[in-house]
Amino acid sequence: MKTPATSAPLVVQVGFAGSRVLFDPSMPEAERSSLEHDLEEWLVQCLEQLPERLGLGAQQFVCGISSLAKGGDTLFTSACGRLGIPQRLFLPQSREEFLSAAEDGRHDFDDDDRRAAEALFDAPHVIQERVASSALDRRDRFEDVNLELVRVSDVLICLVRAGAQGSRGGTLEVIAQARNRHRPVLVATVDVVEGRLTVDEQWHWNAPAGAPQQFVAPSLPDELAGLAIPGDAGHLPDIDTFLGALKTFTDARAISRKLNFRRAALVIVGTHVGATLLATLALKLKLPMLLGIELVLLASGLGYHTYLHRARAVGVWALTRLVSEVARSAQAVTWHMPLAHLFAPLQPVRLRSLLHTINVLHLGSRRELGPDWDTARREYIEQRLAGKKGQIPYYEGKCKDATRSLRLAHRAFMGFSFLAIVATTAKLVLMHGELESVVHSLGVAAVLLPVAAVAGLSFAASLDTEASAHVYGDMAAYAREQARLLAAADSKREFESLVLETESSLVGEPSIWFWRRSFTGVA
Repeated sequence: MKTPATSAPLVVQVGFAGSRVLFDPSMPEAERSSLEHDLEEWLVQCLEQLPERLGLGAQQFVCGISSLAKGGDTLFTSACGRLGIPQRLFLPQSREEFLSAAEDGRHDFDDDDRRAAEALFDAPHVIQERVASSALDRRDRFEDVNLELVRVSDVLICLVRAGAQGSRGGTLEVIAQARNRHRPVLVATVDVVEGRLTVDEQWHWNAPAGAPQQFVAPSLPDELAGLAIPGDAGHLPDIDTFLGALKTFTDARAISRKLNFRRAALVIVGTHVGATLLATLALKLKLPMLLGIELVLLASGLGYHTYLHRARAVGVWALTRLVSEVARSAQAVTWHMPLAHLFAPLQPVRLRSLLHTINVLHLGSRRELGPDWDTARREYIEQRLAGKKGQIPYYEGKCKDATRSLRLAHRAFMGFSFLAIVATTAKLVLMHGELESVVHSLGVAAVLLPVAAVAGLSFAASLDTEASAHVYGDMAAYAREQARLLAAADSKREFESLVLETESSLVGEPSIWFWRRSFTGVA
């Protein structure tokens, strides 16, 4: 039975920060365990209700992000595990150092806490374990984690102990940072009244001036309207299914808009050259009909020019080409590795939700690169770079095409310019003679040929031919060098580092092209 198509699922990343000490340490162990159980139940209920409270649709899914300190972080991670919510862990240092960390001679984790944390680290719902700081100072490391947590999250939940004063790197700092970045924050103040848990909830929207005080759900850019991902509603698609559908959709749309732009550019240049010819002939031959045809040509050129801008053919072409390359890049990394290269500053902000979705689905679906990483290395070099459909033959072919087109445009310019000079010179020589018809023809040529010369360069500039020739040539050389370095890599770590470097450049090229071309028309 064919799987129905659904709209594209998009991730909502829910960051969490919570106090490490939520209850009075002098409280009996049994009482504290009971309160922690009740608080975990509250977190489960909060996460279950969160999609409705945020107004999320059926195709928007939640991914949790937190550290894994004892106290609030541990309860949140356990709640995510119970609900099957994928979770990313941001740590201030490596797992081993984190679990053995101490302050003022007191370890952060006792033996029981350590065993509980290790079990959560290895829980199936945890899709990423990432060190988010390289600082040496303990508080600096905590602050780095908080900053990264707020930067990446779409919405945050913060558990705060009643009466907490806060400290650098603590939960109150997360709340302040989130408000500054206009992230919605649910602040839950935890207290114990007459031996019973109380949780006071308060939303802090702090939206920018003029924006609604509510959560703005992630959405696709308008250029990707109509994208549908095969699968069952309510279930996350496999990463390969998601990327395959995304690439098929964006490839088709990019090719369509590219052809539309080329056709429109040719019509605009051609109609204006034709209009110039008719205007010149009408002036010489005194035929009103030619002026009528000229008006039709000018109107056609203007109409196509208006179409290009209103339909944003170039903008749609640029964005869909970029997204297609993003999908191709994610398809090439078939093992568990954060797709950090997708989040370069050059990426358009409106792709943020889609890129995070790809990263989360990738982290949740891929397996770790095993000891037999050489197989993955060979497949990557062949499929991504050197094979028939790899980037090396792609860039080499595009470079040849662009160079050929550029050479043709320059030859046309030189040829038409030379003929214009000849026609003008001949007109000067013959204008006082008796060959009036020849002089008139030469006059038409003297006007039309320079226009044709400029039209050739204008068409080439509209297609970005000269820049493409140089960029594609440089990228082909870069890809060949990266293939050589990848083939010579001595370790899995070096291989993954080179893959990240390679993918950063391969995705960076269409990103730069996107910004250069999105708002241009026919030159």
